[in-house]
Amino acid sequence: MLWFNRAVIALVLAWCVTPYFLDTNRSYYNLKEFGSIPVLHDGRVKPIDSVARNSLLIISGKQRISHNGLRYSPIEWFFEINTNPKLSDTFDQFLVENPVLFANQGGKFDKAKYRTNYKFLKSQDTILETQYKMASGIESKARTPFQREVVNISNRINTYVRLKNTIQPEDAKEFQHELEQYEKVIPIGLNALKSHSDTPNTKSIALAQMNQFFKRYRALDEIALYHPIPSLDNEKSITWKSTGAQLLAKLDSKTPTHPATSYFIDILAAYKQKDAALFNNLTANHLKFLKAEIPKITKNAQREANFNNANFFYKCILLYFIALLILLAGWATSSKSLQKLSYIIAITTFGIHTGALLIRMLIQGRPPVTNLYSSAIFVGWIAAGISLLIERINKLGFGTFAASSVGALTLIVAHHFALQGDTIEMMQAVLDSNFWLATHVVTITMGYGAMFMAGSLAHIYIIGGFLFKKFSKEHAKALTSITYATLCISILLSFIGTVLGGIWADQSWGRFWGWDPKENGAILIVLWLAIVLHLRLAGRIKQRGLMVMCIFGNMVCSFSWFGVNLLGIGLHSYGFMEKGFLWLSTFWIIQITIACIGLLPKSLWKGEVN
Repeated sequence: MLWFNRAVIALVLAWCVTPYFLDTNRSYYNLKEFGSIPVLHDGRVKPIDSVARNSLLIISGKQRISHNGLRYSPIEWFFEINTNPKLSDTFDQFLVENPVLFANQGGKFDKAKYRTNYKFLKSQDTILETQYKMASGIESKARTPFQREVVNISNRINTYVRLKNTIQPEDAKEFQHELEQYEKVIPIGLNALKSHSDTPNTKSIALAQMNQFFKRYRALDEIALYHPIPSLDNEKSITWKSTGAQLLAKLDSKTPTHPATSYFIDILAAYKQKDAALFNNLTANHLKFLKAEIPKITKNAQREANFNNANFFYKCILLYFIALLILLAGWATSSKSLQKLSYIIAITTFGIHTGALLIRMLIQGRPPVTNLYSSAIFVGWIAAGISLLIERINKLGFGTFAASSVGALTLIVAHHFALQGDTIEMMQAVLDSNFWLATHVVTITMGYGAMFMAGSLAHIYIIGGFLFKKFSKEHAKALTSITYATLCISILLSFIGTVLGGIWADQSWGRFWGWDPKENGAILIVLWLAIVLHLRLAGRIKQRGLMVMCIFGNMVCSFSWFGVNLLGIGLHSYGFMEKGFLWLSTFWIIQITIACIGLLPKSLWKGEVN
């Protein structure tokens, strides 16, 4: 069986890691290489692949779209909207989550959630503009669901229009030819400015043309979503320009044409002309130029583009679920082989989870937790790591269950946070300290992970003991011991993390404690854990009581983790998400249901529990 286990590990690793190193797109165009080109967007240098992915997520809520039977990856979609905007305007890509918005249109617009195209939204421009003016004047928390949807749709339209008008105007038919005309007009127009002649002549006509170009490229500069052209300064003082700004700079005859300007425009032209060889050659030359001028930035952008293509965390969700299903099948059939296979898949997945976390830290240059998205990834990683260590010791499958379930669920939470856009965004001012991110934030997040792991073990105890006769006293005792030890770890980490947070607050805001909602949430976890452990030590609760309180601990921890952020108040309200309340409420309902099962009379339980 050793060869089989090794084969499973090799297959899993090959499936996950191959896209990081190789271009898996079935295309003659080297899209992966183009996607690694660095640009400046939202205050951060990132690969153009990240710009395309984040923009598509904002607009459509997913990373791929379909049209007439063809599926477009983010970078393919990027090229379609930049080279064939009339076609891309007909893609059903704009997410509409409030059916009231276009209820009078009938048809698919009666659905609770659907996607429509830019062409239709453009026809509703007058209505949307009127409603947006009304909604934008109201504070975001006070807006009605309809008003929030109007603002969201307007933001999606704005992102789309800006993206397809960054490198060149969308109405440009032959932009290369247009630029040749611009080059010819500039010296004549500048001479006309010097002569101040009022008589219509060739120079004054050129001046009028130059003025038209000036207005056109100034508008291109103002609407640009990202800046693709780096300065030729050193990497420490690098500045970035939009295509429009670079073209305007040519009005100064001393300013040379930046190579990046020509590369981007020529690459788009090659793609439009379906010349894959020219496309690949231009892309390679542009990257070669960037590697010579800004090597560190270019290398990090390539690393991030590879990371995007590999999609490690999404694959980990699937693998954790596969491990969980195999484990449940092993328990149902009493198959040790299946239980061992589930452990092998779980620990391989944990290895991929670990590698992806390290790559993300390397890209960002930060500790593992910087926002709610990364905290979800880290909480799952901590819980999975502790669980698999426990599984290595007792080999009953409980650790594999906890690792797979918590790992998958926390990564699903992270996936939903990712739908909001860039997950490696610029740091919030309140978090901009690598030292405290590596101490306070990491420590307290580890406490969250340990708490959720204890809650996961409590689920095994309650569901297993209630439903299955095979659940023995030995199982119950082992689970209780592991859960108690995990709670001890959690209270230690949570307490230390809370104290470190107070020290950080004292340094940043001049007070150790201010009863901020996030601070209250942190101390709430410590108090709840202290109550549970004291009740257990005093003999006030037995095995079932401990497990039920762990279930409620899940609710306390989830509220303290990101529930307080839903309040949108306080110095720590940097993770507000409008949809979070529904998901948090659903989670609480599930936890209350499980806890109620745990409180049922012992006579109704099939397993041997205390």
